[in-house]
Amino acid sequence: MPRFTLPPKKKKSSKTPTTPVTPEDYLELGVELEGDGEKWRAGDAAKSARFFVKSVQNYDDGLAKFPTSFDLAYNKARVQYSITQYPAIQAQFPGQPIALLQEALASHRRASVLEPSNNDALFNTAQVLSSLVAAIDDAGVNNTGLDPSALLEEAITLFQKCLAQQELDYKQGLAQAASYSAEDQGGVSLSMGSSEANTTTQTTEDEQWAAIVEPVTMQSLLDTACALLDTLAQACTLLAPSSPTSLDTLDGIAQSLINDKISSYMKNVDAPAQRDAWLVTAHYAATHLEASFRAGIIVAPHYEQSLINTFELLTNGPDDLRQSAGYLLSYADALVALNGAFAETSAEPNIRWRCLVKALDMLLAATKAPDAEMLPSIHAFRGDVELLRLMVIATPGLADSLSNDKVEATLLKNAETYYRGAIAVAQGSISWSQSPVVAQAKIKRAVVEGLAGKGAESLGLLIKQGIGKQTVLDVVKDMADESLITAEQRQQILAS
Repeated sequence: MPRFTLPPKKKKSSKTPTTPVTPEDYLELGVELEGDGEKWRAGDAAKSARFFVKSVQNYDDGLAKFPTSFDLAYNKARVQYSITQYPAIQAQFPGQPIALLQEALASHRRASVLEPSNNDALFNTAQVLSSLVAAIDDAGVNNTGLDPSALLEEAITLFQKCLAQQELDYKQGLAQAASYSAEDQGGVSLSMGSSEANTTTQTTEDEQWAAIVEPVTMQSLLDTACALLDTLAQACTLLAPSSPTSLDTLDGIAQSLINDKISSYMKNVDAPAQRDAWLVTAHYAATHLEASFRAGIIVAPHYEQSLINTFELLTNGPDDLRQSAGYLLSYADALVALNGAFAETSAEPNIRWRCLVKALDMLLAATKAPDAEMLPSIHAFRGDVELLRLMVIATPGLADSLSNDKVEATLLKNAETYYRGAIAVAQGSISWSQSPVVAQAKIKRAVVEGLAGKGAESLGLLIKQGIGKQTVLDVVKDMADESLITAEQRQQILAS
């Protein structure tokens, strides 16, 4: 899914004092330290993390002296959240992602108390809440004492409040622009008297500080609306299948958002922004369909056909949408999610097979898309889908022509080929060579080799070559959790 960037940092002057004195001094130093962290983020994660820690500590020092400074509180919270969004940086900090996100949430709440109606603070706090729920879900166990449903409800409320304020600000901006235009046409003088002009230029360069407030644009409105829709999709996943009534309520909010706001905003932004927004709406539709199936509201054929209609009966999207990697990958994700929902009840193996074949078609096309940027991940995904097809073969009711040893051998060979492709492409790229995708693909390839009867020693060899034993155990566990292998196969692999 598209990621929505945080608002820009506060502007700093060219000179930063050695010892901060004023709130502005602390702000300038914090931004400078954060910039150093960003500079080293790609090349040296540990060094980057140290600069981010210094930035946060600087803001803490400033807040100890100036506890009512919104800018200091806002920037501290923003840096803390940014840390959680970079896996390599996050790994440098002790503790789990959940703990880091809880710290970021506490800082955002402090900033929001200082300026309850600040759009940036509202948006960012809602994002942190959403990320925290996702982290709790990924952990599999909730030891926080927090209620994910309540967190998502708060996030939805904050996004709604932010969007309402942004719409008001946007309308006021238009009215103000129209007023200025009318004054210009009427010949009203905009010049200041000499004394007024002097008062604006008497401060020296070192003393000047400007907090630049970005104007609200259609793109701003669209970003917030899409972030809200993503959170509604997240809520659908959390609630299914426990609360069909709540699903209806969420869908009512979502449909109003899509029809009354997002569709209007999309008409006033560029094609890439339209494409991103369309993908968010498609993701919501696919997620709601899955939740509705899990809640028993719709049946399998309805789910399949509605999903196909969502992606193939395009409305409101730019002309090149079908050729974009984002569209192709989102379609594949949705088809794989359908397979997962059906697999839990061993339902409709032929629909599952059909959808997984279509998913492979989408992934193949994605490797050739002009905007494809994640080729190693795409190839690894293709390997995963072949293993999912292998799981379907064992399901009663599948067409006889697909349930045989020859098909099984072909699927294992395909999966091994795709994992090898992921490794080769990643190792040939500086930006991907150190990615976790490489180790994951190597482990999955070794598992496939074992399933194909080529020997189980490959995993042990990987450990000797430097891939940690815990990494191997984690990837094998994830494969079982994602139904790429059975629980019995996992036990056999770990025992070998």
